Amino acid sequence: MKVVVLVSALFTQLMLPCPATKFDPHYFRPIARVDLSEGVEAETGNDLVTPIICASTAATAFLGFECTSSTSSSSSSKAAATVSHTATYDLHALAIGDWGVDLGLGSCCNVYRKTGTGNKEYYKDQQAQINVAHLLTLSAKKLQPKVILGHGDNFYWNGLGSDDVNYRFLNSFEAMYSDPALLNIKWFNVAGNHDIGGSMFICGKRDNQFVECSGKTDLLKQLDEKFTRQSKYVSPNNDRWQMPDRYYVETLEDPDSGVTVDVFNIDTNAAAVHGAQQTCCQCYGYKMKYGGSQSCSNVARGDDLCAGGDTDMFDACMAQIAAWQADSLKQLARDAAKSTATWKVVNTHYSPHFHMDPTMMAEVNSILKKGSIHLFMNGHTHAESHEFGSFNTHFVTNGAGGGIQSESIGEPPPYATEIKPIWRGENAPYGIFELSFAADQMKLQFVTFDDDWVFAANKANTVKGGAKLGHCWLIPKDGSLGEAC
Repeated sequence: MKVVVLVSALFTQLMLPCPATKFDPHYFRPIARVDLSEGVEAETGNDLVTPIICASTAATAFLGFECTSSTSSSSSSKAAATVSHTATYDLHALAIGDWGVDLGLGSCCNVYRKTGTGNKEYYKDQQAQINVAHLLTLSAKKLQPKVILGHGDNFYWNGLGSDDVNYRFLNSFEAMYSDPALLNIKWFNVAGNHDIGGSMFICGKRDNQFVECSGKTDLLKQLDEKFTRQSKYVSPNNDRWQMPDRYYVETLEDPDSGVTVDVFNIDTNAAAVHGAQQTCCQCYGYKMKYGGSQSCSNVARGDDLCAGGDTDMFDACMAQIAAWQADSLKQLARDAAKSTATWKVVNTHYSPHFHMDPTMMAEVNSILKKGSIHLFMNGHTHAESHEFGSFNTHFVTNGAGGGIQSESIGEPPPYATEIKPIWRGENAPYGIFELSFAADQMKLQFVTFDDDWVFAANKANTVKGGAKLGHCWLIPKDGSLGEAC
């Protein structure tokens, strides 16, 4: 009751005409928060006066009271977004990255785990793509997804040559994802670094037979054709392969609920980690030509192992890849800002914080923030992780789709100060993500092999188990942190 009287009297005084002398700085003493609240808190255990004063600019001016964010009225604070653990979802999608094993199985099994070749770990690696495809099938049967998002590196090691397009698509894509549950689902794809050359010669007609480009013009022509060989492909199974351009937007919609998802498919191959420089140097090709002990991990512009020392050709290649990425980002900034979709998802190959330098990362993150992107998905690192950006964008690295041996992933670099780690896949799991969308929240669900799988030397003898549901996260409509399922 004393509090009510005090506040009532205070506001009555504030509403009355006041002599000018009352506003003389020598007339009143600023009242600290403790002066107003210590008696009330002693009696009620709660500060009831401060929020009322801080809600009125007239009161704070009259009393000389200083309000911080912690003392402002709770009524003016934005309530934290909440999620429901019993929500139902109207739209579903699946996501897979780095899935297209080379047909000689060279990309599957580098044996960096030092386990040798005659054991279950090796067999798991050797058969990873076909077995992850089984996980994709199980999720498709369960969810009937609208689409499968592919994060690039569709054809290891070096993309498609002019003469092996149909052969590679048949064996690396159509035959691998042939279950009836998958045949009617569209794939939204992007190109990764291995799709446009990797580290091998960019020019040539077929896998394992790529050759040195004759010069800058030849390189630029075939660099572009590396992409168009995939973008022009028409799948005999309901035209399910989609990659019409380096940047494109697809909208998913549930007509009953009105829930929509805009998927922005973008090119990020100018990234710093195994990006444009590695592609344009073509070091593995030149190492075959020149030999020597120099590692491809430290070649630089002008070295014999980097574009054969041809800086003009190297610079032209770098500029072209940078231009493609810049165009993607420009269109993303434009389209995301005007999108009215319930959810906005970016699908690409590289992560801003794991694979870009600070300047490029800041550019991308600024676009994500301004465009209110809820989810950014990428591959490249052959591992699984989930991070949260303080600007309300969630990041998922999803690169263990079976095209190359899975690996672990580290923490975001120190300069990624706005990024908070949420989860990392332990013990280098293979797998995919399920994405589920409702009007007010989204669910991320990682899927990997359960304990019933028994990997054998012959894939016909491998016992296929089921799907183990791993990391699961609920994201509120505003893209804020959310919580575990």
